[in-house]
Amino acid sequence: MQREVVKRFNKTSDIKVKLTQVPGEGYSDKMRTSMGTPNAPDVFFNWGGGSISDFVKKDMLLDLDPAMAKDPELKKAFIPTILDAGAIDGKHYGIPMRGMQPVILFYNKDVFENAGATPRSPGTIC
Repeated sequence: MQREVVKRFNKTSDIKVKLTQVPGEGYSDKMRTSMGTPNAPDVFFNWGGGSISDFVKKDMLLDLDPAMAKDPELKKAFIPTILDAGAIDGKHYGIPMRGMQPVILFYNKDVFENAGATPRSPGTIC
């Protein structure tokens, strides 16, 4: 998916993007090593919150709130709690790439029944 997005972007922009893929297990180390150097990425994938807090403290990331203020539809496109995953101290430094993070919880009905517990109805956020 990312390769296609890069190709599409590069066809229509004067700015050219280079996609660098990093294996999952080495990703955090690669980011810590490259941030603050001339090889730091301009855009990168991340899980938000705690994993970007050190970069925010060192003023290495751009506060995206002014850009979202100029385009209110951008902010409205996301479920607030999902958007807030990219926030530190009330400022947004990242936005969801695919609009939302699907989180699915499965449970064993027998275990609940044996414990005398009742699961909440589908769609209920705890």
